[in-house]
Amino acid sequence: MSFIIVGIVDPVIEELIFRLPLRYQYNYIFKAIFSLVADLDRLTPEQEESIITNFRQKYFGWFFYPMAILFGCIHISNFQGYNELLLWMPLLTSIQFIAGLFLGYIRIKYGLIWSIFYHAFNNMAFISIAICSMHSFKGYQSSTNTYFVSIQPTASSSSNNINAYLSRITPDTISVHNIPANDIICTLSRTSSKYVKSYSMMPIDIDFYMKHKQQNADLARKLLLQEIQRALKISITHLKKNVNVQEAYISDPVRYNKAKMLADECNLFTLNQICRLMDNRHSQYFITSSDTIHKIAFCPNSTESFANLKKRLYDEYGISFRNVNKNLEFLIIDKESL
Repeated sequence: MSFIIVGIVDPVIEELIFRLPLRYQYNYIFKAIFSLVADLDRLTPEQEESIITNFRQKYFGWFFYPMAILFGCIHISNFQGYNELLLWMPLLTSIQFIAGLFLGYIRIKYGLIWSIFYHAFNNMAFISIAICSMHSFKGYQSSTNTYFVSIQPTASSSSNNINAYLSRITPDTISVHNIPANDIICTLSRTSSKYVKSYSMMPIDIDFYMKHKQQNADLARKLLLQEIQRALKISITHLKKNVNVQEAYISDPVRYNKAKMLADECNLFTLNQICRLMDNRHSQYFITSSDTIHKIAFCPNSTESFANLKKRLYDEYGISFRNVNKNLEFLIIDKESL
């Protein structure tokens, strides 16, 4: 179904919107404007045609290039989390802008049918490559003096079993099964999915272990991320972007210290850990102004609204939030160029 929509339906709709009006007889907006500014009753057909021809020769570019730009801009929606990438729109949609210029030339020179054909052919070619690459991954295995790793596509029988999900991370061993690759990358990078811009990726099974005992999992995470990139032929780049965030800070030290003193061994969280929990459950971005490692007994509520949560954090723990602009780091996952 997606092949038909992307390969046939989308090209027809987009060509009707962006290329059909490039000819005057189908540009109803221009016709309406022309009828308002020109006294058509006093013009002969020859005079009307002469005016239109002169106008097109002089101002055609003013209409042709903006249509190509708009065509490129709508394709920013191809990127997951595109709302955070709007400043990068000129770069990310440059290929679609060039395609808009080419298809516009085809439409003017040869007609709308040919621009639809080339558009559909282009889309079908790309979606065919994407489908083939998705199903071409047969598995990957590597062994060095330091570690062993096996990365395999999840069997179809396992992917349909809701109980088949498994994740285990220790300093020496990382084992995950039936989890989409982009979710695994989020986990290994210790970041929320909202900070990762990625296309949809297949579920995979990973078995990774270090051949020498480790004190923490940082090295294992780093090595496994490198192996995932090699196995799936993807690139992971870091992008810093200035965004509006909710910064948590201790506004009432008396309440905070009281909550800290009353904390027991159950449900203990640092201020930074609370922000990470909120990051996963709310649309805003959260950071903390303090590196304090003191723990408080905090009980998360997945159904609680952000407004209620803010009130509870202040009333019980003396923690408040303020709007600030900060540079946050995002991960961009993309396919490697062939």
